Amino acid sequence: MNRFINLSYPFVITLLFVLGMISCERDETGDIETQGKASAKINGMDWGAEVNSRHRGDKVSIIMTHFEEIDGMMVPWEDIGISMIRKKEDSIQRIFMLDSLISTAPWLVTTVSGSFSTNQELGHVQCDYYEVIEQDSVNNWVRINQQKNDFKKVWGSFSMHLYRTSSCSSTIYPDTLLITDGQFYFVL
Repeated sequence: MNRFINLSYPFVITLLFVLGMISCERDETGDIETQGKASAKINGMDWGAEVNSRHRGDKVSIIMTHFEEIDGMMVPWEDIGISMIRKKEDSIQRIFMLDSLISTAPWLVTTVSGSFSTNQELGHVQCDYYEVIEQDSVNNWVRINQQKNDFKKVWGSFSMHLYRTSSCSSTIYPDTLLITDGQFYFVL
């Protein structure tokens, strides 16, 4: 288990870095980055976020970041990530735990994966990290509900059941999370 946790941290750090550098232009790999909005319920509590997405060929990865105001600054506080969603409308795609190849060879990854994390120290330090409970096939899914102009505008929904794999001393969430009523929208 510790080996898998250590492999997932590079993915989260890489994804946050890549998606944080939003330019809405093609980069040298041909990837396209976009922005949008998201909402969900985490253990029944309303949650809202900004969405950054990264398109690569026939797949898209999204990170939904909830911000908190601290000392007058908007700080990234919580993240939901869903990676390698196939660009296929009206198809429910099951979400699994992160594949260790995602940070080194993403072109080899064939499964959709998801995670949730919290931050502290003005958003610079990851606190809690949650991974998908794979045995729950009912609550771990993502769906592209609608798209326009060859995925230049995308609306989708999602749900995830997760468990905490690491934490800090000031954790705010319980050991398991149920994220329901998830909705996202992004535009290129």
